Amino acid sequence: MELNRRNLVAGTASLGALAAGGLVTSPARAHQGGRHGRDPSGLPTAPRTPAGRLARDEKYWRTVARHFRMDMPVTNFENGYFGANPQNVRDAYAHANRTIQEQNSWFLRNAYEERITDVRARLAEAIGCSVEEIAITRGATEALQALIGGYNKLKPGDAVA
Repeated sequence: MELNRRNLVAGTASLGALAAGGLVTSPARAHQGGRHGRDPSGLPTAPRTPAGRLARDEKYWRTVARHFRMDMPVTNFENGYFGANPQNVRDAYAHANRTIQEQNSWFLRNAYEERITDVRARLAEAIGCSVEEIAITRGATEALQALIGGYNKLKPGDAVA
């Protein structure tokens, strides 16, 4: 897959839905629909078209916009306070939260490890890497702390791939 902003935005939305839904639901199934396909999260996949043309594809962007319930007169892309999630991610998050609240320590002691292992495998497959290369953290600060903690053990001559 070519790495560009369009694929990054589409991929992060998909991975968020995949990760949120993966803890408590069965794996999403990809399906085709309408003019544009859909990824496993249910969001429309971007057609393979030049970015400039896609940026002006009003029909495609209306399809994307329908997945975001916003009570504001503008579309906010700056993510300065809270990121807006598409409705399917919000639903999956609410379902995961209910499961954790209702099953609490039983879930964490009995089901969590299998579920998170499955999520890591699905994420690795989705982005084309090995499971060992996937680490799931609660946010950027935790991820950076893990990286820095690992890098400070490097010695001259070590390599990071």
